[in-house]
Amino acid sequence: MLALAGAAIAVILTLRPPSPSMTEVLVAAHDLDGGTTISAADLRATRVPSPWVYPGSMSSESELHGRVLTGPLVAGEPVTLARLVPRSAADGLALGQVAVHLLAADPAALRLVTSGTRVTVYPATGGEAWAHAALVLAVDPAPDDTLGLGADSSPRGLTVALSQRDADRIHQGQRPDGQPPAVLVVLASAG
Repeated sequence: MLALAGAAIAVILTLRPPSPSMTEVLVAAHDLDGGTTISAADLRATRVPSPWVYPGSMSSESELHGRVLTGPLVAGEPVTLARLVPRSAADGLALGQVAVHLLAADPAALRLVTSGTRVTVYPATGGEAWAHAALVLAVDPAPDDTLGLGADSSPRGLTVALSQRDADRIHQGQRPDGQPPAVLVVLASAG
């Protein structure tokens, strides 16, 4: 009987799958509001099975110190890149791309554009497109005239991700006042 029990244990140990590899990730130590600037006290390291690690999960406290959350996190929720405000407009750009601020020839057209949309960029003077399907990283805010003092007349524009080649081509048309050339922005097809 003892031999049979020993054999059963040996079979169970042989058939049991190996323990999965574990990966350390950082999670919220407590509930955090969106807009929170992360400190060490807001983080807790935990180990999870590697296949369960969310894409973009963070494991280095130093990479998170001072970063700002885009939205709330509940205690125990993994901190991922997608939940962090970019450090700059160029944060996360593909290799070979640059963030370029362009002045809009028609500031009213900027009401149609938001971060994350793709646009075609044309010279305001006409001609072929300078860039196709450029990713919009940021749009200058509309002038604020809530006090009735007259809206700020500063030129408005947008920041887009471009290849270095496209950025160089656009800025060859630099204006005499040192400003970049004005551009027309057209929403790119989603297809």
